[in-house]
Amino acid sequence: MIYYIYILQSERDNNFYTGYTSDLRKRINEHNGGNVISTKKRTPLKLVYFEGCLSQKDAIHREKYLKTSWGKRYIKNRIKNYLTGLAEASTKDISQAVKPKNFKKNKKVAHQGGNVAKVARKELEAKTGKNVVSPVNAKTILGESKKAKKINTKNKQ
Repeated sequence: MIYYIYILQSERDNNFYTGYTSDLRKRINEHNGGNVISTKKRTPLKLVYFEGCLSQKDAIHREKYLKTSWGKRYIKNRIKNYLTGLAEASTKDISQAVKPKNFKKNKKVAHQGGNVAKVARKELEAKTGKNVVSPVNAKTILGESKKAKKINTKNKQ
């Protein structure tokens, strides 16, 4: 039997929930059906990450780890591509269509891809009335921007 450690994200408050189960589909349906006390008021929830273990003990141990601050940091880094995938996919598609030949044109394509994601984010927020950028991932985005500025400043010297 396989035991799954899973992470759900609330579409209501953008917060995460971590759990484990031997039947992933059934458990997600229980969460979204309001049958789980800890997530009842946070529905709807979407699956954003899962792992499999061959031992229930290992799954319980892994679930407890992922609930620690180190585990949460691991997950945020692990699903960073999921959370920023639209910008990357947009940039890739634009790049394939435009076929930029130099750094300046590549930079322009990257900005265009980011703008596509920005417009999509704003439209999603307007239609759902919910913020896509939570305080948690906003800090990450801002932190990376500051790091990038420091690197660019160092490279210019």
